[in-house]
Amino acid sequence: MAAKKIMVQATGFGTGIGKSFLVALLCRLFKEDGHKVAPFKTLNLTPVTCVKDVREFGYAQALQAIAAGQEPDYRMNPYTPKPLGNGRFDIFLEGKCIERNLSGKRFY
Repeated sequence: MAAKKIMVQATGFGTGIGKSFLVALLCRLFKEDGHKVAPFKTLNLTPVTCVKDVREFGYAQALQAIAAGQEPDYRMNPYTPKPLGNGRFDIFLEGKCIERNLSGKRFY
């Protein structure tokens, strides 16, 4: 049987409106109803990350995993651009930093 999936998305003001919090709530509710739940977010542009087993990924996915009763894992957020300020980023792919102090000026 194929896994059932739910997608949470937003339009307009898409950042800081509570999508990650809503997913954490849904993870907890489904877990309490007896479902096996695992959060996943392909790309999470965030300055707040979690480091586990030498891998770095979005902190929101770590909290969602805990809400779902799962162990946080970098595969729940495989691509994480981490803004450092002044247009600079660290880029994490599968929890490993592949580009450090990347300047956003390279993209325009």
